[in-house]
Amino acid sequence: MKIIQTPVLTGAEQHDVKMLMQQIHQHDQTYRDPYLSNQFNYFSEMPAFILAYEGTLLIGLAVIYADEKPHEEVEVFVEVLPERRRQGIAKKLIRLVKKILAEYGYYDIFYLSEQNFLRQSKSFIANNHLVPDPANSAYYLQTTKIPRLAVAASLKRELTVEKIKESEIPEVVAIYKEVFGESRQVATNYVTQEYHDSLTISLVLKKQGKIVGYCSIDLVKDAYFYGLFVAKKYQGRGYGSYFMQKMMELLQAKGITTFALDVELDNQRALHAYQKLGFEIKTKIVYLKEKK
Repeated sequence: MKIIQTPVLTGAEQHDVKMLMQQIHQHDQTYRDPYLSNQFNYFSEMPAFILAYEGTLLIGLAVIYADEKPHEEVEVFVEVLPERRRQGIAKKLIRLVKKILAEYGYYDIFYLSEQNFLRQSKSFIANNHLVPDPANSAYYLQTTKIPRLAVAASLKRELTVEKIKESEIPEVVAIYKEVFGESRQVATNYVTQEYHDSLTISLVLKKQGKIVGYCSIDLVKDAYFYGLFVAKKYQGRGYGSYFMQKMMELLQAKGITTFALDVELDNQRALHAYQKLGFEIKTKIVYLKEKK
């Protein structure tokens, strides 16, 4: 078995990961894909991807998402080809992950899994000495249908959806800070990195030319929406639903037919709003921690 540790995936490696995940999703009835960019990691040189090959076949993968400073929480995604499980591959990948993270000062690790997988592998949590952390779990929603909302004529006249321009980043950052309570530096880093990421498209919602909303969409496989927000002043007016519908229409015109997003378990308001738009719960993203 050959192990590759790298901060950035080549085009061929990205293809191998997609093929691996396709087999895993089909076998486990899972949905969530790992994020294939290290752009948000605090240390850009840290090996965020560990690939286990047998010849030219990718049989195992570990992905590290560490966007905070050392000693903060880290998310780790580990997957193994179904027919090569129970052979110690995952444990070897996890040992390498822990070694890398320790070198950079990270020790608080969350392992991402899915409810659909855990239902089929009932002994997985116990055998690996893990415990679920409900506070960090989320629903994974998906749809292939474009909503057809009854939109007031005034909204159609006032609101437009466009790809963000680099000159508009400071305007988005100001609203990002207001909505999420992040520092200017953190907000600027996120929005700027999303703008420059070739795997992501960032769109803005404008009201008579003024930015009032923003969303990033990961296009690695399907359209995965994240970081969606509407300025507080304009929340509760149907802007978010209209924004989603227009984004989905724009993406569909580019040939994208599947749309997905996460919603935190305790955010019932957002869950109901997305369900009204046609999104359905496909699984639950479960965060696991090692028993202390």
